[in-house]
Amino acid sequence: MLSSDSWASLEDGIHSKFSGKGSLIILQMGFSYGSNIAEKIGILNPDTGRTFQLDPTLLVQIMTKAGWGLISFTGDVDLGTHVSILVRNCVFCKEKDSYPCDFLRGVILGLATRMFGREYLSSTSCVMDKDGRHTCQIEITSKQ
Repeated sequence: MLSSDSWASLEDGIHSKFSGKGSLIILQMGFSYGSNIAEKIGILNPDTGRTFQLDPTLLVQIMTKAGWGLISFTGDVDLGTHVSILVRNCVFCKEKDSYPCDFLRGVILGLATRMFGREYLSSTSCVMDKDGRHTCQIEITSKQ
């Protein structure tokens, strides 16, 4: 298991090696991982080949047990048209301002794309909350 310091070191290495493409590489790593999670724990619709009925509560439990932070989902989690994800104490971007949450944003995009069969626009904002915890908010909105 990677600590937040180990993840930061890995991320720094990718950004150093690939310059401006580092964020895209890390985002794509997360996207592939998120798609794989959806495929492994979701129920496959045989007619469309897309994953559906992936319980957000189960996702929160998996991500929390993995040590990713304290996670909550709000918005249209049933249809996936607009979802906001709040992550407190995010292991992937703890105290990082230069390229926040690329991996986690990729995971969320991969999950949603696989679950709902849509393309998404996304944004990330990371701040220190009033209790001094690093908090990330990831917003995804369906392009359709």
